[in-house]
Amino acid sequence: MVLTPPLHTPRMLLLPLQLEDAPAMQSLFNHWEVVRYLTHHMP
Repeated sequence: MVLTPPLHTPRMLLLPLQLEDAPAMQSLFNHWEVVRYLTHHMP
């Protein structure tokens, strides 16, 4: 399992996805403007 380190900038904190993020991510799948940029390999 590869652990992605957090990315910190002065204006942003980007954390690895977690199971709790799944509902929010799945809600984006209804928007073609988002989905068309995703890879074809979905977790």
